[in-house]
Amino acid sequence: MNNFTAIILAAGAGTRMKSNIPKALQKVCGRSMIDHVIDTAKNVGCREIIVVTGCGKEQVEDQLSKRNQLDNDIDIKYCTHGDTDNYQYKYQLHKDHLMDFVDDLEEEYEIQNKA
Repeated sequence: MNNFTAIILAAGAGTRMKSNIPKALQKVCGRSMIDHVIDTAKNVGCREIIVVTGCGKEQVEDQLSKRNQLDNDIDIKYCTHGDTDNYQYKYQLHKDHLMDFVDDLEEEYEIQNKA
């Protein structure tokens, strides 16, 4: 499979988790949720990741920059938007990049748009 880009929405505050730790950094089985997502993306061939941050931006970016120094196989970039509840807006920010990915898939697998 060709290399592709993943977009991870990691702007959640985690307030319902009764914690000051951003949602993406909450631990599941001893590792942060975002580390699980990044590893999954990497395992399916992703080589570039755009992380959309909001609440806890500095904490998330700090942890991921440390990871990025150790893992040269993935390029992690950041995008921040102040309105952490507006995921539709964040999607629109990256829609063109996503559409390029969809076009590549359609070409590779000869999928036709039936819309």
